[in-house]
Amino acid sequence: MEWKLSGISPPASGCGLGQAKQGRQGRQGRIGMNAATVAEIDFPWTDQYLLGFSPMDAHHREFVDTLNALATAAQDDVLTMLDKFIEATEEHFHQENDWMVKHAFPPRDCHMAEHQAVLRTLYEARGMVVMGRTDFLLGMIKALTEWFPGHADHLDSALAQWMTKKTHGGIPVVLKRLAREQTAE
Repeated sequence: MEWKLSGISPPASGCGLGQAKQGRQGRQGRIGMNAATVAEIDFPWTDQYLLGFSPMDAHHREFVDTLNALATAAQDDVLTMLDKFIEATEEHFHQENDWMVKHAFPPRDCHMAEHQAVLRTLYEARGMVVMGRTDFLLGMIKALTEWFPGHADHLDSALAQWMTKKTHGGIPVVLKRLAREQTAE
């Protein structure tokens, strides 16, 4: 089985980015494992994640950096790094949720629900780490690296455009380097 984010809506809802459920076995609610390794987790920051709304771009950079730090954490540091990642993610989602409410962002309910689904997954993961289980962690991290680009491209980019239009009367302009130029640096 493979770890997937729980509670993310399918695209037909107009919000989510694909049906994702955690693999579970029996009544104990045992979470399915993924054979991911650190080598499989390739999640560098790239200009492709820039949305043109600086506060959101800064949060996204922190998301990528703290997730990578968690992926490479020594066994003794896993809980500390997971807590840092959870704290950064909570702050980011709280800020986005505040923007959506303050500026009456139309699809805020499904966007906020996706945030809650990710946080539920992280809280469940923390509980497992506290109980001494870390065998699932790289699979969860890999699932987050697969979830984030779509979330940023679809939901967060729409919010960034909405925020910029509401606060500055236009949409953001983002200059991005070509992917081949980024890998050469």
